[in-house]
Amino acid sequence: MLETEPPGAAREATLLRLRKGYVPYMLNTLDYFEAQSQRLFGRRIAQVWLMHANALNAVAFPELIAATRRRGYAFVSLDEALRDPAYRHAEGYIGRGRISWLHRWAMAEHTPKDVHAGEPVVPGWVFALAGIDSE
Repeated sequence: MLETEPPGAAREATLLRLRKGYVPYMLNTLDYFEAQSQRLFGRRIAQVWLMHANALNAVAFPELIAATRRRGYAFVSLDEALRDPAYRHAEGYIGRGRISWLHRWAMAEHTPKDVHAGEPVVPGWVFALAGIDSE
């Protein structure tokens, strides 16, 4: 676990590896959910991008925002995003798992499970570093 790793070169190398992999992972995730919205609704919908307050997001935030703007995205309030008709779609999931709204809506449409294929996966070493088994 990172919290127990003593300060020094090894810890800094781990932090650098984490930071270098994080922005590409987040952008791949953005691409994935953009494609999911196209598949489900036939168009780009207003996406809600949830980011937790933590040191990694604080460091990566400027680069993430710049990269999304370079891709043509604009940032709007949650109220504005939720005006998109997609957010009035029926939901098809009852359970304890934390899944995206796009996945919930796909379940309501009874889409084949392969609609979820290709979602970027957090590398196992990141889970080990955090001391958890999964998301």
